[in-house]
Amino acid sequence: MTFTRRLEFYELPSSFNFPSIINKVHLKPLNKLHNAGGRILKYTNTSIALVKFDDDIDYIEGLLVRVTSDDVPMKASLLRNHFEKIILKSDEGIADMTYFIFIKSIKVLCLLPAKNGVKWGTFVNYVNEIAEINDFELFPLINKDANKTLNSWKHITSILAEIKIGNNSRPTSKATQQLPLGLALDETKRMNTARIKLELYNPKRKGGLVANLVKQLSKTISSLSGELEVKHLTIKGSNDSDSQDAIIDLISQRFMISVNLGSAGRSLDYDECSSAVKTVIQNQITAIGELID
Repeated sequence: MTFTRRLEFYELPSSFNFPSIINKVHLKPLNKLHNAGGRILKYTNTSIALVKFDDDIDYIEGLLVRVTSDDVPMKASLLRNHFEKIILKSDEGIADMTYFIFIKSIKVLCLLPAKNGVKWGTFVNYVNEIAEINDFELFPLINKDANKTLNSWKHITSILAEIKIGNNSRPTSKATQQLPLGLALDETKRMNTARIKLELYNPKRKGGLVANLVKQLSKTISSLSGELEVKHLTIKGSNDSDSQDAIIDLISQRFMISVNLGSAGRSLDYDECSSAVKTVIQNQITAIGELID
């Protein structure tokens, strides 16, 4: 039996040396927390670490694992009407995995998250924190048709991002809605808000917002600390100032390829992922390269 997972593709800044930085992360000891010189990054109730790593002439690949200690399920038997808490040791939790691979020839990073696996915003935050840098960014590759439409726009009216912070379900804070962007981010961190919406808006449409503001917004997103998941990144624009605006959600229009694996759920087999993903990349390398700006 096979299960389908979605392989995500991300472009990096042209000047960023990902091989050097991820090797720097890997060289830190796994059995120590970040504040003690290790590569385990601890949040309030979760910890994240790079646990597998390989670097060869064509690819860099690895496995990032998040361990959560406050969301432990129960085991149960309905036939016996028996429910029991799963008892874990103080340093244990529920593991969620994300496989990644960096294609050296075209400088594209691919993520293959298992169910509840580490998302790209959290991946960016982890690398920046452990490597002690602030310039690592990822920009989703967009499907060819959507990319063509976006590049044809001369006017971008608004850019809206909705970001989920952490694994909680507290409601969106309204305290940040009317604040300047920098203050809104500070308020979000202070209140431990579950979600935040960031918007760049140009109602007068004098020239519109320039397209590289999408990347500027990505930089803002990556400046948020903690576990991040970008739920929406919506662009509104048109070919000229007299045309009606169209809308593209870059998250739903991300370029992704299905990968068939033998396991589902929260776990990934590293060797199986490596083999299956490399086959997909080799078959699609030309199409992937065409999407890079």
